[in-house]
Amino acid sequence: MPDRISDDLTKAIIEDNLIKFRHDAKNYDLLHPDIFNSREQHRLKRILSKAVSMVQNPSKLVLDLGADTGNVTSILLDMPHNKVVASDLSLEMLQKLKSKFKNCVEDRRLFLVCVNAEHLPFKKSRFGLVTMFSVVHHIPDYVKANEEIGFALAPGGVLFIDHEPSADVYGYSHIRETYYRFSIFLNSLYCKFHSIKGKNYKSRYADFYTSKDHQLVWSLVEDVNLRNNLRVQKKMTYLNYKTVYFNPLTIS
Repeated sequence: MPDRISDDLTKAIIEDNLIKFRHDAKNYDLLHPDIFNSREQHRLKRILSKAVSMVQNPSKLVLDLGADTGNVTSILLDMPHNKVVASDLSLEMLQKLKSKFKNCVEDRRLFLVCVNAEHLPFKKSRFGLVTMFSVVHHIPDYVKANEEIGFALAPGGVLFIDHEPSADVYGYSHIRETYYRFSIFLNSLYCKFHSIKGKNYKSRYADFYTSKDHQLVWSLVEDVNLRNNLRVQKKMTYLNYKTVYFNPLTIS
């Protein structure tokens, strides 16, 4: 297990994630201008299309692990023939996702599963593509989760991992500190206008592997993927773009 964390800490990370996403689910899209902006969405669509094109298995079933409110799921559903299993630890997130894509659920192109990534209930070689967007840093034992994914991923399948902290970022804190410098007033006006109440939940453990003291060890992920007969096809580091105010178009 990464960092050899205790059972108590593992439990605390899971519980804090559940509380955080229960709190944020209703306005999750609004609270994440780092994800729901035109530049990031364009980048994500382009790179997901590339990932789909690399799949060498006839299965059109895709697992979006840690789907949140459907950021990646929505792009996958726009691609022809895909059927998507959207899974998340948070029932509230899945309920929000279901409300956004009700027609796809009714058409049986989208299936929702509430699940812990360390204990996946799927059969061997079930999926041609598994996506994980902004998920790994939430999982206490992300190595165990990757072992589970390897079991569920079909031969010739692709594992897509994105939107995770790079070790390089810890040397450039001045970049991260400028993101919200001018946004407080504008965001407060948006919240007031749309009757959005409540402060952001200040989690202690939910984003556990995003600090300098608790970094993701990507070599561990690569090692377990190699044992699962997966090899790295493409690796890239990019500077995340974030707007300085909430995007009102994301308010539902």
